[in-house]
Amino acid sequence: MNNNLKKFILPKPKDLKDLRIKKGLTQQQLAELTNLSQSLIARIENGTVNPRISTIEQILSVLYNEFPKEDEIKAEDVCMKSIISVNQDDSLNEVIELMEKTGISQVPVRNNGKFIGKITEKDIMIYLTRIGKEALSHPVKNLLGEPLPEVNNLTSIKEIEKLLLKNPAVIVKKKDKYYGIITKSDLLKFFKK
Repeated sequence: MNNNLKKFILPKPKDLKDLRIKKGLTQQQLAELTNLSQSLIARIENGTVNPRISTIEQILSVLYNEFPKEDEIKAEDVCMKSIISVNQDDSLNEVIELMEKTGISQVPVRNNGKFIGKITEKDIMIYLTRIGKEALSHPVKNLLGEPLPEVNNLTSIKEIEKLLLKNPAVIVKKKDKYYGIITKSDLLKFFKK
């Protein structure tokens, strides 16, 4: 063997798992970032499958990619600048049409320029099942859910993450004005960039 050739060692399953954990990613997050299935990531980490080199390359490119430090990322870096919302007097039918058109599953509800609650597909489904089709004409305020939490634009991503574990979205304010909204998928898309 030529001594000038350097030995190249592929990472072992445990090395990949350790690197993923060190990066603070779950198997599901790594799967989404690499466009692989979570079950494949699990089998690779358990050593029950022998992946192609290109698959390992895909995983390592994500794991070695330099993300900004989490304490440097702020709400304003991640949020969607436009907030799709509904008025408390809008009908459920209008809300359903908006959800279908935009592909969102929860919507903040406003009254006089302030967010006073939220409405979700789940809320609407339960309400319609209970009341029937005539409920489509009822106003949103009849089944208003708890308001989404609000943070300022400089709130750290760590705080946002904690809030998103318990809420479907977070409203972002800048100088006491509504600035944007962050959903779980917005956060995942940000890290996938």
